[in-house]
Amino acid sequence: MKPFLFFTSLLLSLSLAAQAGSYTISYNTPQGDIRYALILKEDSSFTYHFYRFSKCASCRKENYYAKGKWLIEKKIIYFSSSADDMDDTYTLNFNNSKAHFIKKSPRDKTDRVIPEALHFYESEISWVKGMKLLKD
Repeated sequence: MKPFLFFTSLLLSLSLAAQAGSYTISYNTPQGDIRYALILKEDSSFTYHFYRFSKCASCRKENYYAKGKWLIEKKIIYFSSSADDMDDTYTLNFNNSKAHFIKKSPRDKTDRVIPEALHFYESEISWVKGMKLLKD
């Protein structure tokens, strides 16, 4: 039983380490710049930053942050933010947010280039649902 538990915990830690990293996407438009950044850490915590800079004179910069925990189960990444994660800076609540990883299958022997990404398919935050962030 002990070897089984050791092996299972080793596989879990390797899968978390493989998925951990920085995921971002940026848009530069005539109206301004938008940047989404998500950092998945190996200790199962995450930080998220949304930044928008509008070029109009009367507009201001917008920054929204979130932090919490993430967990992989059956190829689905679940995000959660507890009350301890929320404060004046970290105002976004990622509870009930789900995503999955996109990457080229090892069985795919074609020359297609499929960049590694994280795709949110469920979230209570309107601009997070449907968002696809590319791995740096």
